Amino acid sequence: MDLAALGAYQDSKPGKGRRLKVLCQSEPFPATVIVFSKGAVDLNSVEKVRSGLVKAKDNPHGRAFLFLWQLKGFEEVNAVYDAELQAVLKAYPPPTPGMATSPR
Repeated sequence: MDLAALGAYQDSKPGKGRRLKVLCQSEPFPATVIVFSKGAVDLNSVEKVRSGLVKAKDNPHGRAFLFLWQLKGFEEVNAVYDAELQAVLKAYPPPTPGMATSPR
């Protein structure tokens, strides 16, 4: 469970949430990114969306959107994102086909 989910649970169920404790904590994961398949969307549209998201904090409608979704804003991917992502993938490799997993 990530910290946001834990906080939301504790807010919605304060009695039960208070009894939860962190047993183990991973290193921080890279920030969430929005991705698209190259060729699936024209680059002009991609640039408009990217620019609109990055500039959202600079206009009233954008600030309302950010407030509604409880976001501080959007920013460009940092220069070390790929290295951070590779480190997390090494520490937490995706399951391989046929690998036993816990039932939900």
